[in-house]
Amino acid sequence: MESKRFLGPAARAIRKRTGITRSAMADALQCTPRWVSRIESGQAQPSEELAARYAARLRVSLDTLLAPVPHDQGMRGAA
Repeated sequence: MESKRFLGPAARAIRKRTGITRSAMADALQCTPRWVSRIESGQAQPSEELAARYAARLRVSLDTLLAPVPHDQGMRGAA
């Protein structure tokens, strides 16, 4: 079964553990807090550039933030 990889719960957990608020992450990424929430909940998939900036802001590798999702589940509201 093919998998897609997306930012999700791991990204949220690391962001919270590092003490970065959703609003502060949104400011760093130049997007809205709602968009950060959608990314972290798996409701939206960021561009590769935005995902890389997200990882850089958290000072972790992009692979650390990526989690597999079964192909047949897809992404709700992917942008």
